[in-house]
Amino acid sequence: MRIAILSDIHGNLEALEAVMASLETQPIDEIWFLGDAVGYGGDPEETSRLLAKTGLACAVRGNHDKVVAGIEEPIGFSPIARDAALRTRDLVSPETLDWLRALPKGPVQVNPQTAACHGSWEDEDGYIIFAQDAAYTFYYMETELLFFGHSHRAGVFAEMNGRVFEWPAEPNEEAELQMDARYLINPGSIGQPRDRDPRAAYALFDTNTLRLTLCRVRYDIRQAQMKIVQAGLPEMNALRLAEGR
Repeated sequence: MRIAILSDIHGNLEALEAVMASLETQPIDEIWFLGDAVGYGGDPEETSRLLAKTGLACAVRGNHDKVVAGIEEPIGFSPIARDAALRTRDLVSPETLDWLRALPKGPVQVNPQTAACHGSWEDEDGYIIFAQDAAYTFYYMETELLFFGHSHRAGVFAEMNGRVFEWPAEPNEEAELQMDARYLINPGSIGQPRDRDPRAAYALFDTNTLRLTLCRVRYDIRQAQMKIVQAGLPEMNALRLAEGR
């Protein structure tokens, strides 16, 4: 089975459309979503509607989804993230709010070997950025593979022979996972990458061959920036798109 894993779209319609166009050229059996459809970007309504139409086989909620939907208040958010989330509440329909509220809490176990979450196994809002963060999650997780988002940084951590390390994976290059290891896989952010690569990020994974590709695609960043400003969202959300930070 060939799976596309999408995460952290953050209301960036141009980036999501570029990813969906890329997927149309490839054999895809399922699409999984790791949370944060909204927040930061200028098209939260259109982005959520497009995502909902894809027939997601697996989905979890993100921290921005929770705040925009009114499940939680933006406690602990940065001022820019808080302002964007609260403004986004006024930019989405009641139907989209209901869709956001219905997204399940992670982790969601898809099969005995694989699960999906937004932050980490033990904390849906926790960050996995460094190897020590990965080691903590490996201790708790009950599967061989865990797909996660939240950090907006594409990458892979591996646990092999009692050692946890960042596993090398180059953009747009297919790599084969090893049977005798466990992995944490972040597809990166579609709508607001923070790994110094401004291209929209997603992942492809073949469950039969264990082949993984961390994909990057270009999109119309300028158009996305204009929409952020026009929507009355913090300008920094627009500026950072061009730098991938």
